[in-house]
Amino acid sequence: MYVHPTRVGPAGRNLMNEGTVVFAEGRADFGAIGLRAIVHPTPGDYSFLLTHGVQMDKFMQALRCSPTSSNRVCYSGGYGVATYPHRTETTFFTDPIASDLSFNVNNAQHMTEATNRIGYVLLYNDNTRPGWSYADDDGSFLIKHKTKNMILVPEAGGQHNVPITQGTRLVWIACPTDCASDFSRDEYLTYGFLFENQAGQVCLPPGV
Repeated sequence: MYVHPTRVGPAGRNLMNEGTVVFAEGRADFGAIGLRAIVHPTPGDYSFLLTHGVQMDKFMQALRCSPTSSNRVCYSGGYGVATYPHRTETTFFTDPIASDLSFNVNNAQHMTEATNRIGYVLLYNDNTRPGWSYADDDGSFLIKHKTKNMILVPEAGGQHNVPITQGTRLVWIACPTDCASDFSRDEYLTYGFLFENQAGQVCLPPGV
């Protein structure tokens, strides 16, 4: 199962704002549905942004409430809200700052501002976790919001006996505490992700 926009046009064009992010089988259209990770340029800061691989002005982020968000789970109150409502949807959306032509991904100040609002960090399922004895658990990780104690998960499924089904949405849930030591190994396997490149090789964003 891969995470990508629910709808995208030929060659990755025509991705609309508020386009839902879903799980779906297959990778034949990798060039049209793939994502791009932009890592913070400061050494030791491994936060990153996620954009659509073709429409790089569309950033993967929580759905903001708007006149067109209808009855979908969304958030209001601006980027500074402490948490999103439970199961807020993930969408692709242009950003008022990071989508502007003046935004420089190599500028640490620009990237800090953007990653604090809509960026991510990875929580590894290995012995980097406090008190964790596993040295390597297949490279899996949770995707956490950089500044909020929230992670991205499938809306349903992911357990050993409950598969994620085609079209399952990617949503936000709050961590019990700080996220770093909140989840068991089984929960990591339920909610965990891998990055994969176009050749089908498991990898991480550059510099991580």
